Amino acid sequence: MPEDLMQDMETPIVSEEAPPNLEEIRLLAYQYWEERGRPEDSPEQDWIRAEHEIASRGRQPLILTAAV
Repeated sequence: MPEDLMQDMETPIVSEEAPPNLEEIRLLAYQYWEERGRPEDSPEQDWIRAEHEIASRGRQPLILTAAV
């Protein structure tokens, strides 16, 4: 593949309206988990809560799918 195409593929597209990345969701979910006292139960509830919180701000969480 030509090198200039590779560079274009590696350059992220960023704007003020960009969806949150998984790191943003992870950090918020971790904060919620800590606020709950670091329980050993389902961490999914913190992740889902973080996704909903971000979505309620008018931004959709990024959903990654595997290429087949």
